[in-house]
Amino acid sequence: MVHLRRLDQQARLLAAVYREIADDVHRGEPVSPSGEWLLDNFHLITNEVLSIRTDLPRRYYRQLPRVAPLGPASQTRVETLAAAIVAHSDGRLDPDRLQGFVRAFQSVSPLTMGELWAWPSVLKLTLVGYVAGLAERIRRVREDWARADLCIAEFNTTQSSGGR
Repeated sequence: MVHLRRLDQQARLLAAVYREIADDVHRGEPVSPSGEWLLDNFHLITNEVLSIRTDLPRRYYRQLPRVAPLGPASQTRVETLAAAIVAHSDGRLDPDRLQGFVRAFQSVSPLTMGELWAWPSVLKLTLVGYVAGLAERIRRVREDWARADLCIAEFNTTQSSGGR
């Protein structure tokens, strides 16, 4: 199942970045605000991943209407809706924004009862993906910092040894 494989990959990425940041903290290295946020909220994300696996069974997910039935990998309508609201709001959601978005969608193409039932889990799935993307950026920034520190250390070593 595409959505569960993707969720598993994202959960592994989040756990790896979490461990990397936790290791930084244990070594006394500085951590970015986004890294601190991940440290503080990782347990909540982990709980939501478990919730998605429980509340959105594979068989049920397969039956959700697709945007364009192009095969098993095509996106469901509620995934498209969730992706649009998360992208539009940069991941900042509140009840009014969610209601407005869903109402606007419903005015054009009403959601089925099954889609409405799956909506919370699909929205969580999309948000986990969004946070996993942010975690990947945190990882790249950490790697860039490490390379910059190494360059500075090499430069300082060259300067202190008298070389130019």
